Amino acid sequence: MSRNKLSVKEWVAQTQIIGLVAKAGRYSGTYSHSGLAFEFCM
Repeated sequence: MSRNKLSVKEWVAQTQIIGLVAKAGRYSGTYSHSGLAFEFCM
């Protein structure tokens, strides 16, 4: 069984979502708008 996984950068590019940013390199991480983060946690 194979799984198709999307990285955050791929998901943002495909959905063109605003409020979600993935950065690589120094000070890297995934950052989101607080409203989006709360909805995701629910």
